[in-house]
Amino acid sequence: MAIDGIQSVDRSLEILRIVAERKRVTATELAGILGIHQSSASRHLKSLYDAGYVRKPDFHSFAPDYGVLLFAGTAMKAFPLVESSAEICSGISAKYGVGAAVAVLVRNRIVYLSWISPDDKKTFHIVDESDFPVSKSSLGLVLSHMDDSRALRKRLLGDKEMKRADAEKLFKLVDTQIRGRGFLYLNDFYVNRFNAAIGFESPDGSGNAALAIFSKDNLIGEEKAEKILKESVSKMIIGKITIK
Repeated sequence: MAIDGIQSVDRSLEILRIVAERKRVTATELAGILGIHQSSASRHLKSLYDAGYVRKPDFHSFAPDYGVLLFAGTAMKAFPLVESSAEICSGISAKYGVGAAVAVLVRNRIVYLSWISPDDKKTFHIVDESDFPVSKSSLGLVLSHMDDSRALRKRLLGDKEMKRADAEKLFKLVDTQIRGRGFLYLNDFYVNRFNAAIGFESPDGSGNAALAIFSKDNLIGEEKAEKILKESVSKMIIGKITIK
């Protein structure tokens, strides 16, 4: 593929990401965000519209269309971890009465491959790109530490909602637990009575992932949480899903 063609694909994907994040956007707004001419933004939007990835809810705006879901649904088949994590999380929640989730980190954002929680009124969802702050998520903390522990410390220290001393304390706790025991356990972490998370390498070789269990009401002790996490990860990796 020619360089111009590669750049065109890159730009269209970036535009599609912006449309998905903002829910609705105009060509003028896109041009301003990307620093390109409005006519260029319009051409990319037209291509995405013709392909069924965006729609026009009104004369000027563009919004995501169902073609995005079709593409995502097809792409998900290439990630066996999505299916296995959904079964694991459902089994954990049913057996122990706590929430469970599996996620990866993409562009410093948490992407949930699976999530289920008896504490949450939301319906079960398999994939959800979340802008939930990494510093408030045990999954985010574990994944960020796996990716670059120094960058995680810098991010925590730069969090305007956290005092520097609290950020240092949280990083030290995360770093010590993950390096020492291979998993993270937190009591009374934001809205939850407990959070526990463990990182692992995806069995399909696609990168790092993490499994977490958590609850607003129920409490699982540190040793039991460690056992649940490590056994569940082993089942996902070797393909044995049933939790006995």
